[in-house]
Amino acid sequence: MGLLADDKEYIDAIKEASEFASGYQLRRLFVTLLSMNIISKPDIVWNSTWSILCDRILYQKRKEMNLPGNLYCDLFN
Repeated sequence: MGLLADDKEYIDAIKEASEFASGYQLRRLFVTLLSMNIISKPDIVWNSTWSILCDRILYQKRKEMNLPGNLYCDLFN
């Protein structure tokens, strides 16, 4: 409907939800917002929240595939 001048409300909602929701739940929230077509500039919302939305994906995939390695060393090297 174009009632919001920017997507700051959605960025703030994702950041606020990150205090109590899992990464999976946050990604579902983002996908829900995308599918409802209410975000005017999805790339800006993504660029502002990608680190929150991607939380624990690498850890979970390593765990699923039983791959060795220290997650934190891989992230910061």
